[in-house]
Amino acid sequence: MPLYWLCYRHNNSIFVVIEPAHSLIYARLRAAIDGLDEGDFTEGHELPGKWKVAKEMMGRRLSQVEAKKLLAKCQARSRSCHPGRNHDPFTGCSQMNRTCL
Repeated sequence: MPLYWLCYRHNNSIFVVIEPAHSLIYARLRAAIDGLDEGDFTEGHELPGKWKVAKEMMGRRLSQVEAKKLLAKCQARSRSCHPGRNHDPFTGCSQMNRTCL
């Protein structure tokens, strides 16, 4: 099942939720049912299938620090979106969009 990277803004803080789901809307629904959608939803992206995310990182709020570490770890492992370019769950296959982190 695909994983989705969901970004929320609340009280001048940004946090990320990673949810397994078949689509973005279902990932957002799962986050809402689990009470993880506090604040304003800002963006969401399907993570590349090659990215390995530990189960303990899913289904909970990740701090900006945790999310940045996970992003750096996954980007270091998988640079296969396009040759010579980093895959980025914020903007597809381009430079990091800093609106989420």
